[in-house]
Amino acid sequence: MARSLVKILKQEMSEIETCPDCYMNAHQNPKSWFTERSAHPLIWARLKGFPFWPAKAVKWKDGNVDVRFFGRHDRSWVPIKECFLFSEQMPTPLKNRNKTLEACLQEVNSVCVCVCVCVCVCVCVPN
Repeated sequence: MARSLVKILKQEMSEIETCPDCYMNAHQNPKSWFTERSAHPLIWARLKGFPFWPAKAVKWKDGNVDVRFFGRHDRSWVPIKECFLFSEQMPTPLKNRNKTLEACLQEVNSVCVCVCVCVCVCVCVPN
């Protein structure tokens, strides 16, 4: 049991070190934390055997990017050559877009709307 607890604590510490804001938001707002404003760039990332998928780039190391994918919010280290800045067009178009990808793109749009609203408020509202 002690080994299991140590393993969990190490994983939690790793998450805190990666991004304290994301860790705090995930625990304070478990339903909406992923779509809240953050400093992480939005990207298209592709793992071997999968299509490009929308993600957040959390950190970079040794030619790889630590990403959090939209949808299930899985994480993975992706080679930097398989990452592109997010745009409306996928780097490689899919023949058939499925419902899961469409739901992820709606989640991305909610992040973009949040960022646009925050920028407008910061720029347009006088102090």
